[in-house]
Amino acid sequence: MKKFIRKLSRAKAARSLRFSIFGHEKMAKEKQRSDVPKGYFPIYAGVEEVQRFVVSAKLLSYPIFVELLKKSYQEYGYEQGGVLRIPIQVFVFEHFLDSLKRGQKPLTLDEMNL
Repeated sequence: MKKFIRKLSRAKAARSLRFSIFGHEKMAKEKQRSDVPKGYFPIYAGVEEVQRFVVSAKLLSYPIFVELLKKSYQEYGYEQGGVLRIPIQVFVFEHFLDSLKRGQKPLTLDEMNL
């Protein structure tokens, strides 16, 4: 698991929005892999419009996030290079992160209308 997170955190970013379960903050455009703190990894979320998020590794413990990883595998396979990409609308992913931030139980993919 540590190797997986380390590999994901090596990707560079042009624009980033950092999310943790407890909050988020915009990050400078020129930041590179140093903008990924220990215990976090970058993700591209989006279908047509793609946005980069830096999320806590704690997300890996949520079954819905595991479902999102499976959806990513089905769409892109295991051989996708660089940052992990998840085929989910940006606003839906932001809603998912915000619900975690508020301490609410995350919805399932079916409930999120994916």
